Amino acid sequence: MLRDIVLTPELGGSELVLVDVNEKALGAMAKMAERVANVRGFPMTVRATADREEGLKGADYVIISVARDKNRLWKLDFTVPMKHGISHPLGENGGLGGLFHTLRSAWLVMEIVKDVERIAPDAWVLNFTNPESRVCMAIARYSKVRAVGLCHGLLEQRRRLGEFLEIPVEEMKFLASGLNHFTWIHEMKRRSTGEDLYPLLRRKLVDAPADFLPLCRFLFETFGLFPSPSDNHCGEYVPYATEFTPPRDLARFAEGAWRADRMKRVARAGETGEGLDEVAPPMASGERAMPIIAALETGKKSIEAAVNILNRGSMPGLPDDAIVEIPATVERGEIRGRKMPPLPQGVVAMLKAQVRVQKMVVDAAMTGDKGLALQAALTDPAVPSAKAAKAAFDELFELEADFLPQFA
Repeated sequence: MLRDIVLTPELGGSELVLVDVNEKALGAMAKMAERVANVRGFPMTVRATADREEGLKGADYVIISVARDKNRLWKLDFTVPMKHGISHPLGENGGLGGLFHTLRSAWLVMEIVKDVERIAPDAWVLNFTNPESRVCMAIARYSKVRAVGLCHGLLEQRRRLGEFLEIPVEEMKFLASGLNHFTWIHEMKRRSTGEDLYPLLRRKLVDAPADFLPLCRFLFETFGLFPSPSDNHCGEYVPYATEFTPPRDLARFAEGAWRADRMKRVARAGETGEGLDEVAPPMASGERAMPIIAALETGKKSIEAAVNILNRGSMPGLPDDAIVEIPATVERGEIRGRKMPPLPQGVVAMLKAQVRVQKMVVDAAMTGDKGLALQAALTDPAVPSAKAAKAAFDELFELEADFLPQFA
């Protein structure tokens, strides 16, 4: 975000307010922000506070990316269902792991959103917190703030398929729709010529290595469109994912050392400028928060490939109150979803099933209804066993009780 804001001239003269409960990290990031702005010659004032209410006063845009004890709890979301015999690829956005991640994240984000609603009711909320579609659904169902959810998943799949097809990523043009981490590519074209790249993809997949996106390939062969963003993310919504892609490597949950090292480098860059270009290179990150804010602020049009917003008729076959990931136009202070072509019948069936689960999970998270949370688990297509699900459900509630205050 710091890299991007100083590369967005329309936002010159802004005040950036950083808010965190971790005051040591907050101080380091504030110095980093000041350093980046000074070195890049960008006119911006920086303020840091651990008082969220103070930070929100006068806010026009609120970017939310939050978690509590992220990796330890994510590991529990992943390992406890596995212990009881439920094999799943990730444990973040779907299945039992996604259920508990939602119960924590939706409540945490909504505490912030309620403050936004009271202190800065006209502000736009830009959410990065996962599970993206479920958190955005909580905001839509339980507040009146204007919000959009952002995720780089489609951009990552565009990069991955561009490398596979040996086509520069900037030449890859996608049109996709679906749910966050479960989107489907209607069109895949070469930007400069308009060439349809699906025939080339089909030819190259014939000789592709067996470990190149095997689940995405199976879904493509079966339903006719290539999904996004990856096997492990898409696999959270189908019960047969681990037939194609292995469960997440447990070693990847141990990010403590990596995070500590990165914060040391951030602190050093902020204090002395050493390693600044490594920590915050002078190039856009690819995330879309700042371009969207610039478009909302200036009224200039911006075409976005993927945002998470209320459906409102953009995707045929899904409820209007579903949170869908679709292309959108940002213009004149609004974010308007593009009307999308119909998806294959089987894909719509899978998406509708997830929307029903998401509504139950969100309502359970916001009302503290444990019975509804269990119903959501037992109606999730990615949960294959009632006995295993109930045992894992009870254990996770016990282990994560301190992070689920709404159920107390």
